[in-house]
Amino acid sequence: SALASGFQLMEQSPRIVVPLRVARQQAIDAFEKEYLRFVLERANGNVTRAAASLEISRQMLHKLLRRHGIDG
Repeated sequence: SALASGFQLMEQSPRIVVPLRVARQQAIDAFEKEYLRFVLERANGNVTRAAASLEISRQMLHKLLRRHGIDG
């Protein structure tokens, strides 16, 4: 996953340290992207169903999908 590969990179390059807020945001973004892919797959690509399962509006889900470069 993107998060695991990010941690592997940190282990390989111990001299490269980013501020906590940056690392936190990268971890959140990686989780969110993978979770959105998972939920969309479980909904068989149906954005309306995926949004309902996430308890967010369809418009908000489309915004998140665009942010992460996921087709939906």
